[in-house]
Amino acid sequence: MVYVRSFGSQGSGPSQLKYPRGAAVDRDGNVFVSDITNDRIVKFSASGEGEVFASIEDSYDVAVDGMGRVYIVEYSNHRVSIYDSEGNYITRIGGGASGTQAGSGTNELDEPQSVAIDLNGRIIISDYGYHRVKIYEYPIIDGVEPHELVAQMGLGFKQDLKTLSLIHI
Repeated sequence: MVYVRSFGSQGSGPSQLKYPRGAAVDRDGNVFVSDITNDRIVKFSASGEGEVFASIEDSYDVAVDGMGRVYIVEYSNHRVSIYDSEGNYITRIGGGASGTQAGSGTNELDEPQSVAIDLNGRIIISDYGYHRVKIYEYPIIDGVEPHELVAQMGLGFKQDLKTLSLIHI
């Protein structure tokens, strides 16, 4: 291995981190870092300049899919929140009816720790509290993803889509 570079320093400024936990890279080379003690996700440009992407309590991990969606694990809120590449909230997996409660149901989590996106775009979540791994996918309706369909209908983004499907393996 050959060292390339580093960015960030200890602190709470835009390009600073305090106990970074997870990191992911988007197709443009931006690096998203879960900054757990500062309760946020920091987006670093390819040049290393940081900005707050989202303010998130207990952000344990982050992943980015091929469409540029950003998946953020919220450990204490028992959910994974999904944002578009501009930082706009799309939907969530878990959190129960209140948005912050644990559960053992299909779309419920208990202290999730990590998230990854596989080559098929499926969302893989380690559900620490229930000792399991859960896999979800966005359903496709006539070749269009749900949030795109809602936008095409002129309705804007629906805050809590209940259309994410659990895959049993």
